[in-house]
Amino acid sequence: MSAAFPLPESDRIEQLETTIAREVRQIDDLQRELVAAKTQRDKTRDLLEVKERQALAHAGENATLKRELDDTLKENARVKADLTRCLRLLGQGLDLADTWRGTCEWADAVHTALTHLPEGHH
Repeated sequence: MSAAFPLPESDRIEQLETTIAREVRQIDDLQRELVAAKTQRDKTRDLLEVKERQALAHAGENATLKRELDDTLKENARVKADLTRCLRLLGQGLDLADTWRGTCEWADAVHTALTHLPEGHH
């Protein structure tokens, strides 16, 4: 705090007190900002931890859903293969019933049964 001319002692003391008071206010302001920054940091860290836990939970759920989907697709493929086999056997039975139709009561009954299945089954 150099002045162009020397200040009387009382003026210098008053100027120093003013400067010190201003610096104390600035320190107080900086401390409040620091506390606010730490609080924000803690909130952000807590939120990040929550988000990380949620991400892990979702990853676990996604893995479970993927396994269930894979199992369902395998079951679907098995059912489709079984259906294909049944349809092939049904066709063979119909061919056999057509071949023997009119020669015996059994062939006539099988032919009638196979040609009158509900919609979606032939």
